[in-house]
Amino acid sequence: MVTFTRPGGYLLLRGWKTISRGRIAFRLRTFQKNCLLLYSSSSWPLQSRIRDLAEMKRKAGASGRLLEVVNASDLLTGTDLFSLELREGYLVLLLNTGSGINEFQTESIWRQTKSPWFSADGKEHSVEIRLMDGYLQVKFDGMENHMNLTKTPRYTFLNLNGDLYVGGLPEELRLSNNELPPQVWSAHLRKDFIGCIGHLVIDEEPADLHLEAMATWARDHVEHGCRSPSGACEADTCAPGVCDEGWAEPLCECADTNRDGPHCKQGKANVQTNRNDATFIFFSELEIEWSIKIPIKESSSQRHPSAVQNLQIQEAEMKKRQNHKQCDLKIEDQSKITFQNLAITDTL
Repeated sequence: MVTFTRPGGYLLLRGWKTISRGRIAFRLRTFQKNCLLLYSSSSWPLQSRIRDLAEMKRKAGASGRLLEVVNASDLLTGTDLFSLELREGYLVLLLNTGSGINEFQTESIWRQTKSPWFSADGKEHSVEIRLMDGYLQVKFDGMENHMNLTKTPRYTFLNLNGDLYVGGLPEELRLSNNELPPQVWSAHLRKDFIGCIGHLVIDEEPADLHLEAMATWARDHVEHGCRSPSGACEADTCAPGVCDEGWAEPLCECADTNRDGPHCKQGKANVQTNRNDATFIFFSELEIEWSIKIPIKESSSQRHPSAVQNLQIQEAEMKKRQNHKQCDLKIEDQSKITFQNLAITDTL
């Protein structure tokens, strides 16, 4: 196994040269709930060889993105793609065989309680992915899940001509205007893998991750062996949440508290909706609960003076008792409601 100790690095392997049937298996151990595990596409064999950043910048336009010639039909269906990432601790796969991207979640990422499919608990887990004529089958610690397609594929062959990236992506691919689909959230948000990964087998051929970890783009980010987590947890690091010792820094779990943010210090908002209105319930660092109800079909702040006034009154009352930072409410067009200073935005 190897350990990704900090973001910014990746392993570069021979691509998954599968057509209609194939298998990838590996083991992982991480606390990262949102990160990229594997990525490969049919449109990146040439650009992936551009290792010189100066050459990349020379090819970039005024927008700072690489200039590329794109087939018009690819804008509708995209090129062939395989991606595996963690979202909120659950495996999410993207597959495109030329008919458009299908997304497959092994578990709902919005569930309130952790299921047996939760991967980001610091324990070692086994993952096996099988491609069978345009469909995916996933095994996680022996449990099996089949891909329910959101789009019926017109083509079932997966043609991946590019490299297979593990744990992250090169900067030139991130900057590419058309190569990286928006559905690959972790790549666009620069959420690289941190933790241990190993025993990687591609179509029954073991990958030499130790050898790949010696490459320039991995050398300062990937170590041999599965190193124990070293992020120290102090008594108040994540209070009132739970602290996990990550490989790069402590990771805070705030799910069972009324706090949010990287260290469980920010206020958190919940949204409850029905057909006619939405009720926003949110909490301050003073553990004071506020709630306002906004009709969904209305959007102008002039139509909601009572809601705005209600919030302002509660703010004024709190300021009398505590030196509390102002929270502003804006009700904008297209029913977009923004709570400033709580870093919360929700669109109805």
